[in-house]
Amino acid sequence: MSHIKNVEAFEKLVGICAGYGAQYNPAQRNLQVQNLSDLLSNARSVLQETGTAKTNHDNATNAREVAYTGLSQLGLRILSEMRSGGVLSQTVDDANGMVRKLTGRHAVSRAPVLSEATTALPSGKMAGSKGKRTAIGLDHGSMAQYFEKLLQTVIAEQAYQPSTTDLKVATLDNRLQTLRKENAGVVQAYALLSEARKKRNALLYGGSGNLFNTAQAVKQQVRAAFGSNSAAFREVRKIRFTKPVK
Repeated sequence: MSHIKNVEAFEKLVGICAGYGAQYNPAQRNLQVQNLSDLLSNARSVLQETGTAKTNHDNATNAREVAYTGLSQLGLRILSEMRSGGVLSQTVDDANGMVRKLTGRHAVSRAPVLSEATTALPSGKMAGSKGKRTAIGLDHGSMAQYFEKLLQTVIAEQAYQPSTTDLKVATLDNRLQTLRKENAGVVQAYALLSEARKKRNALLYGGSGNLFNTAQAVKQQVRAAFGSNSAAFREVRKIRFTKPVK
């Protein structure tokens, strides 16, 4: 059962208790209708706060994805510009290392020279041969770091003088700053979402006087007031609440 369904179930429980009127009059203040209504209002608020924080986090991650779109292709274009502009081959090799990391690929290993003793595998591949280059997992922080190192290599190379605007150093630096900004935005949005979830979970399940435990206590109070075989208890007993598994 979702958090929303638990709050909806609690709303139903509070409504039923309010309908009993003076017949439902527990001594415990936290089980009285007014306090139940206050708890319900707080539960609605934390759900709304969590939902807003989740939307903000989704928007931040979407903006980051947009900022990173085409970054690996941009790296390849920078590399081509360097190769066409008379940049030292050693510098190109340094840049190529960063571009390989940006594209999430290892360097391509050349296939070994096959001998007559090389045997074929059941799949048809030759023993000892290398398969296609494999992708490595890249997080956005690492990609920004690789792009920064590529930019540093470009800045240090005087022969790098592109005519295309989006390959110029100033434009590339702006791109780097955007990547950093969007990364920071996601980190901040996630921190706020995490805090909102903690607050929600404490109010609904973990903290003192939480909604879940209060609902169980209300059911027992109705049972005590009206009896186990009463219509009142049968009505509240069937209202389901579920506590998330940790």
